[in-house]
Amino acid sequence: MSLNQDNKREKIIQEIYDVEVCYVKCLQIGLTHYYNHLLNDKPQIISQKQTEDLFHCYDQVYSTTKQFLLELQSSNDAHTLSQNIGELFERFIKNFQAYYQYIGNIPLSFHTLAQLEQSKTNASYLEQLKNAIPDQNKDGLLFYLIFPVQHPARYNLLLRELLKNTQQTDLDYPHLVAAIEETKKLADYGANAINDAQRDKELVLVEKRVSGYPGTLVDPHRVLLKEGSLLIESEQKTNYQYILLFNDILICGKGDEKHVEVSHVYDVKMIIVKDITTPVNSFEISIDNTSFILSAKTELSKQSWMEAIEKAVKEVKHVKEETHAK
Repeated sequence: MSLNQDNKREKIIQEIYDVEVCYVKCLQIGLTHYYNHLLNDKPQIISQKQTEDLFHCYDQVYSTTKQFLLELQSSNDAHTLSQNIGELFERFIKNFQAYYQYIGNIPLSFHTLAQLEQSKTNASYLEQLKNAIPDQNKDGLLFYLIFPVQHPARYNLLLRELLKNTQQTDLDYPHLVAAIEETKKLADYGANAINDAQRDKELVLVEKRVSGYPGTLVDPHRVLLKEGSLLIESEQKTNYQYILLFNDILICGKGDEKHVEVSHVYDVKMIIVKDITTPVNSFEISIDNTSFILSAKTELSKQSWMEAIEKAVKEVKHVKEETHAK
């Protein structure tokens, strides 16, 4: 190994070590300045169940990561870290179950936080906890919840860089390869969980401005695809309705982007879309024995709506066929 490559390895290993020190400190702040206060403050502002929904397995993530840092410190003090960092990571990976459990709960955690923040009392309380953090960087609860989900990607990035500067004949090389593979799996799992959580958060905000829907709009598999006002002409009447197109349902109602009073809910997989020439910028929707004409303000808007609905119908039918095939 060249001196230059050896120096690069040492710098990367030092960065891994320094990053882990900061990461464990961050986890500790999340525990002591949020989790412990939420559980133990009197009177209790946020319930124990809500707290557990927010922090499920957070303490286990902290304890396993802290143990990993202690092992890194021990090896660093013994000047052996450059020889066995891959092996230490591979051993740490065996405790990744806590990470998988924590990350798997992130959609519920984000959903719970979004609901809590709708209350001025809860929002004020969380703001007080943030301001009480004796640190220059006072971050909100969301930062501490999402950090363990994003961190495996940082592991993976640094380990890949380390592998580039490690000889294949190095005894630690196969351990690095194994660690990279497992951290990549966890990082991908985390990215998918964040996407799911963000969709949930968006649905919570949509649900807040919709009234009259039977049940809850928040569903793990539901995604808002498109919304806007269209002129609807049926046998009974013609008027503007606000449309919310999801991947599984289509909602029609009175109102605008600020508030919608639901009048009809349609199952997307039952919809048939038909292009028509008159009225201008219009298309027809048929559902069972019901049909009505929807008119947009422009041809471009009409095409956009037709394509969005047709795509939703196609995809929901495809999912149904796959489910039946299983």
